[in-house]
Amino acid sequence: MKPLADTRRLTLARRLAAGMPAWAVARASDIPLEELESLVVEQGFAELVSSMAELMAMDEEARLAKLYRIAQEVLMASVVAGDER
Repeated sequence: MKPLADTRRLTLARRLAAGMPAWAVARASDIPLEELESLVVEQGFAELVSSMAELMAMDEEARLAKLYRIAQEVLMASVVAGDER
């Protein structure tokens, strides 16, 4: 089984955080339920789902402020690393 791309992992985490049952997430994402179940127990994935749920529960202003801070962190890390993308 090849590893899922980061964007795919985020989509799965977002769907789980929104309260979709695992079988529905697997079906909507066109992956075997067993693959999703193995991802759920990977280190850090449960924290990602929890963080996504927390973010989704915030009011719009707080959510945008947090996303703005996260974007700044990502940009600063890229600049420090010399990543020009």
